[in-house]
Amino acid sequence: MLLPTVILETEWILRSVFAYSRKQIDQAFSALLAMDLVAVVDENVVVRALLNYRDGMDFADALHLASAQHCDEFVTFDRNMARRAAAAPTPPAVRLL
Repeated sequence: MLLPTVILETEWILRSVFAYSRKQIDQAFSALLAMDLVAVVDENVVVRALLNYRDGMDFADALHLASAQHCDEFVTFDRNMARRAAAAPTPPAVRLL
């Protein structure tokens, strides 16, 4: 079982250490999620995060937002994240502080 936090750290390693592009990271995670022998805790959250990541959102921000789908509101100090979250398919309301 993979935790979403492991997926988050994997994205960081692929991006910062191995210089994977956004497209390569997307392909790697899509392949990982398609494996029969791999189970991801809260897979639906990771899938939603990956969709927002494909649309240009930072992966960590996308994962936080996807994890907050059950919330009425998501509060952030990050203007860029708030702008990108507004374009997400089904986000909770995002409020910028």
